[in-house]
Amino acid sequence: MVHEEYKEMLSAHSLAALDREAEHALNAHLSECAICREELDQWNASAAALALAANPAEPAPTVRERILDQIRAEAQNAQPESSKIVAGPQVLPFKQHPRNVWQSIGSLGAIAAVVIFAALLVS
Repeated sequence: MVHEEYKEMLSAHSLAALDREAEHALNAHLSECAICREELDQWNASAAALALAANPAEPAPTVRERILDQIRAEAQNAQPESSKIVAGPQVLPFKQHPRNVWQSIGSLGAIAAVVIFAALLVS
């Protein structure tokens, strides 16, 4: 690539909008080109200033409800009739493995050994 092509990629890089290959190529160029590094710093400063200057906006509550209703409708249409979503939360419990008493005792023994060793070092 020529130098001008790399310069065109700097703005996209400051917004994290490059694909992996282009980013690797640009990083290799940046390791050798001080002019592009300086310009990238300016682009990064501009992107940071824009991000900090933006006023947060919160959508109306009706927008949230419309989005959630649409998600629920799409979820019900995507599933076969026999497995429609049941009203209410569906919580699946985690499998609890039986505790290994010997492993717990071994851990306590290791902790005790470290404490004793530290006490011996201090004394």
